[in-house]
Amino acid sequence: MVYRLMHYNSSNDTIIPRNVKLLASSNIYFELDAASEVWHILRATGICEDAEIVFIRKGKWWLRGLFGVIFRGDVIKSMPIIRAYIQKKPWILEYTHRIIPVELITNDINELKEFVIKKAEERISENSRWMIRVSKHDTKLKRRKVIEEVAKGINIGEVDLEKPDWVINIEIIRNTFAAAVIPPNFIIQRKEFKERLKKLSLSTKEI
Repeated sequence: MVYRLMHYNSSNDTIIPRNVKLLASSNIYFELDAASEVWHILRATGICEDAEIVFIRKGKWWLRGLFGVIFRGDVIKSMPIIRAYIQKKPWILEYTHRIIPVELITNDINELKEFVIKKAEERISENSRWMIRVSKHDTKLKRRKVIEEVAKGINIGEVDLEKPDWVINIEIIRNTFAAAVIPPNFIIQRKEFKERLKKLSLSTKEI
């Protein structure tokens, strides 16, 4: 195992490095196991030879169950490759709950709004359906307020909370926003692959 582990201790800047391209979640105390899984996927798919795993810390404070991943390459082009690999080998995600792409990290909501507006104009068409998804991690910021601030700058497509074509995903970690404008299946969740794993297990027993 050659991936590098970082303990990022920020001061007044973002709580995680601005070049983080993935966030991954796990049960607390199993972050290293999940990090090993994500590292393996990135290496096995040829996305990168090694990766930097970033634990989110500031002083004695440590956000357990969530970590960042830094690697060279285009995260948007990488997500279909990662999904295809997990689809073939669903057992690889034993400790990792979610893998989330990140295109922007900022602690400035105006920068967040500018990013979302730009990406919406590039990716969302008049006939597209979209939603804003916000997850909070140790923050007092109000989910509703962030959604309202971001949504008012989008003047294309239609809001659909059930079957969107695009998800404006925002992870709030203390005062920091980690965002991406992505198709829904770019957020990889372990629970998606449980049924496939069961089918594979049954097929093996029948042989």
